[in-house]
Amino acid sequence: MEDSSIALKISVLICLCIAQYFLTSCYSTLAPFYPVLAIERGVSSLTVGFVLASFALVSVIVSPLFGSSVAKFGSKFIFCLGCAIAGFSTLLFGCLGFINDPLAFTIFSFVLRILQACGVQAGNTASVVIVFQLFPHNVAFILGVSQVFAGVGLITGPTLGGFLYTVHGYAVPFAVLGGILLMTVLFSMCLIPDFKGERTMEKGDICPILGMVGILLSMLLRTVTAIEITFLDSTLQLALIQIDITDPAVVGMLFLIAGLGYGISAPIWGLIGDKWDIYKELNLFGLGIGALGYMFIGPSPLLNLDSDNIGIMATGLTLMGFGVGAIITVIPDMVNIAIENGHEDSLALYGVVSGLYYSAYNLGMFIGPVMGSILFDELGFPWSCSIVAAVVAGTFAVYALYVGIYRCLQLMSATKEVNSKESELEMSSEPFYESIENARSNKPSNGYANEDEYDSEKNPFFTSPNNYSSADSRN
Repeated sequence: MEDSSIALKISVLICLCIAQYFLTSCYSTLAPFYPVLAIERGVSSLTVGFVLASFALVSVIVSPLFGSSVAKFGSKFIFCLGCAIAGFSTLLFGCLGFINDPLAFTIFSFVLRILQACGVQAGNTASVVIVFQLFPHNVAFILGVSQVFAGVGLITGPTLGGFLYTVHGYAVPFAVLGGILLMTVLFSMCLIPDFKGERTMEKGDICPILGMVGILLSMLLRTVTAIEITFLDSTLQLALIQIDITDPAVVGMLFLIAGLGYGISAPIWGLIGDKWDIYKELNLFGLGIGALGYMFIGPSPLLNLDSDNIGIMATGLTLMGFGVGAIITVIPDMVNIAIENGHEDSLALYGVVSGLYYSAYNLGMFIGPVMGSILFDELGFPWSCSIVAAVVAGTFAVYALYVGIYRCLQLMSATKEVNSKESELEMSSEPFYESIENARSNKPSNGYANEDEYDSEKNPFFTSPNNYSSADSRN
């Protein structure tokens, strides 16, 4: 029975990882060729930018809604629904090539992109809840493993889509990715179990959890680290052109370095966090390494390093990737914070936390490219990276203050609890020496409770020590 349970968990984990890869691939694959088709149809480049950015904006709104609905409709249902919506909307994206009218093309692009965002976020939030229920003691590690596939999908999605587009045309990339997602739905319906207690609960309440300082700071961490990732989308390639590096292989390698740093480190940080329960310290470590990494990516003029040295930039990208990977532990930490503040440890809580996490993440995904474009135009790449490093370092300082206060209060509470238990123990039991003294005072050496109760008929050989003188006088 135990072997079958392990096999089921492994099968579900594989299914979740495959889904994570294609969920991220389906929305990232548009970048190389959708703008080309849109401009051919007479759509402005600004509108194309809004279409692509609408994914992140919609995700900020819908992620908490799907997260709070998991308890009512079930994580399996929400996950399968999300993958199905993402699959169908991706398939339909391939049909845009048959629309020639600019207005109709724009409207359908927005509708499909919004549907795609809803599907992807439904799948993401529900997958976190499934992990909490199947792997309660290894949440951060399993989420780290799944994030490896999500990161690889984000990196390779445009490459895979660009290859299929070049070989077979516009519709094929969407047909392949959408079709695989729909196949994933079928496997998920068969493999993922129906968890006890689902669909019998009310929707999770977001407002009480949003009122917790620790939750808000955790969301800030996730937003800032998402900015770290996407800031480079609109700046890194332009910065490389400025130093005469135009080889696509070199550009792709640098993007890959950051993705590999994140993908490799996330499961390791998750394993460490689960084993020693140091989620907050790992989050701090991730912020510190991320800030240091951005100082080298520029490199910052404050360091007086060679700005044309590609090795320094690669070092910074590696550090940044490792730092962002550590933030995967923020999800179980958010659950712990809510429970410590009196929230019930339940399916509804997992859903709400998952929704808030992805909402914060997608907010950073939207801010990063916009922030990068503005700063790059105004200040150039080195100083832009310095500002990002300062933002990350400022977040580190605020979060370090929170962690310090939290740990001090935790230590004081533990000390108070120990002292209280010691006081109760002293009041409920007498010291050993007092028990001995009481026993001696209540039980004389003659064996009688009181010497006045002596009866010579019962023991004619007993002579009270107090009567020795009287006995001698009689003699």
